[in-house]
This record gives sequence, structure tokens and C-alpha cells, in this order.
Amino acid sequence: GEAENEAGKIEFLPEINGLTLSGRITDSGTGEPVASGRLHLSSYSNPFLYTEVFSGKNGSFLFALPHLTGNPELHIANGSDSLLNHKVLLASEFCNKPVMLPYVPLIIDSTEQVMVKEALVNTQLKERYGSETDPDDKSERQQLPFYGQGASVTYVSDYIELSDLREFIYEIIPQVSVNSSSDGSSLSIQGPSCMEIYPPLVLMDNVPVANNEEFLNIPSNRIERIEVLNRAYMVGNIRYSGIFSVYSGKKDMAGITQEGERHFFNLRLLDETVPLHKHETKPNETSLPDIRNLLLWDPEIELTDEGWCSIHFTTPDSPGIYVLTLRGLGPETSSPVFRKVLISVK
Repeated sequence: GEAENEAGKIEFLPEINGLTLSGRITDSGTGEPVASGRLHLSSYSNPFLYTEVFSGKNGSFLFALPHLTGNPELHIANGSDSLLNHKVLLASEFCNKPVMLPYVPLIIDSTEQVMVKEALVNTQLKERYGSETDPDDKSERQQLPFYGQGASVTYVSDYIELSDLREFIYEIIPQVSVNSSSDGSSLSIQGPSCMEIYPPLVLMDNVPVANNEEFLNIPSNRIERIEVLNRAYMVGNIRYSGIFSVYSGKKDMAGITQEGERHFFNLRLLDETVPLHKHETKPNETSLPDIRNLLLWDPEIELTDEGWCSIHFTTPDSPGIYVLTLRGLGPETSSPVFRKVLISVK
């Protein structure tokens, strides 16, 4: 990724551990960049990611993602004042087209063929006679959320049916309280490091939602489980007094009204196999390109009196006929050298 610093120069940000997601916040009316805009990024329904950043002076923001795999659905939302008319623009920094690599045949000797045959037989025997783990054991009960271990998990189906989330909290979850005031109701979390001056982080299907009357009025029959972390939690330099995370049974956010600028989108993460187009060519055909764009660079080539010289470079591995392009510059008085020749790899 790349970002623009205060001096106006391009600063390259290497992606060492994972991918980055960048973009800008602008005013929907004027199109001007919005500085210090707050943004939430989380993984929808799956609790493996939640992070927050603020936009810079030019409205740009950057999320550095951990080393994640797969193609999950992510959610990004403007966490600033909902009355402000902001627009979140995501940058497309990479080519999304599938990369077609040349087909290179896998040739193994007789010893390797015996090992492969044994592995295939063992795989088939395991599929037919091996004992598989019960699919129920792979439920979300064993999934580690982004805030790690230590959260209490309560399944609504384990208790008698109560009317709404407010009543369920009052009857079942002692470390959480519902506070009422002239502005409405909200919840708070009690814990050894929870301070009242900091709000709790309230999530529905791992998406941040308002801690208000509508949230507490969610019918309990639309909720699958509730996770509570009753200790302080830091996201960057933002502090929360605990985390209250609710998961709906149908992964529909229990019908909560979503306000403000937000997007649901899929992001292809690391180690994701890009489906390649089916190649009809055979390994010995001549239409296989070499993906390298430079085989040799020599700035000091000296020709003999007869006008020739000998050069050495590495050829492709796949056999066939290749078109080799030669480019160069001769003396200042002559025109650039440009020529194509055919080479054969056997």
C-alpha cells in the first residue's frame, strides 16, 4: 500500500504480516476530506476481527490486517456523529483479475510413484473406515473471538424464554446492568478494571451498534448467544469498559436499524487460491509464456570487430519455442536496438 505524508511525497508502507485496507472519508455534500473521522472495521458474524482508526488530515485512513486467510464478509462503518453526512470510499489498490500462470507438468520417478500410491490408498481407507469428529464439535462454541479468552458465554436456549434482551440481562447476566435516564436506557458492564467514564463496546453479529433502547428491546427468541468480557479492553488508543457481544440466531442482526455510512463487502485475504481458467494447452506447445519480464540486463556489452558478442541467460523450464525480445541502446548517434528472435528449449 501507499500513503501521502504531510510533505506531499508518496510513502510506501510494506505489508509485512498481512494485507492493508485503505481509503478516504469525504463530506457527501462538498466532497472535501474529513479529518479525525472514526472508522470501525469488523468481520460480520464471525468474531475474529475488530479494529478502529481515525482518518488523517487529508481524510485518508489505513487498516493493517493481521495474517488472515479466506474470503470473509467484512463490515466498515463511520463511527463519528451519525448526524454528519460522511461518505466512506475504499481504495482498490491491487488488480483483481485472476493471474494465469503457465502449466508446468509434475513428473515423478518410480520411487515417488510408490509413495504417492500409498498416500492415496491411506486417504481412501481413512475416508471409508476412519472415525470422523462429530460436526457439532465444530460449532461456534469453540471459536476464539478477537478479544481472546476470558469472556462468559450464555446461550439463550439454555433458559426459559424471556421477552427481550433487557429482561434477559436483568434475570440471567449479573455482571451487566441496564441504566435508565431521561435520554433512554443503556447497558453498562461491571468488572475490576471497568470504569464508568468509558463506554462498553456493544456488538451485534460482531458489528458495532448503538447502546440504546432499540438494542435492549431485541426479542430474546431472535438471539442465539451472548458473550460478555467484563474487563477493560483497548482498541488502538480507544478504551472500552468491557465488551457485550450478541449473536442472532439467523445472522440477520436481529433486525436492528443501521444508521450512518457503512458497507458490507468481501475481501480476499492471504493464502486464498485464485481460480484459474482451464488451460487447453499441453506442456510441449509453444504458446506458454515465461512470466519473467527480464532475463538479462548488461550495461557493458562490448562487441567484437565483427560486430557480435556472446551472452548467457537462464531459459524457462517448460520445453517449446519462445520469442526472445532484445532491447538496447547503441552509440548516441545510432538508433535504439530492437530485435526479436526465436529460441528453442528442449
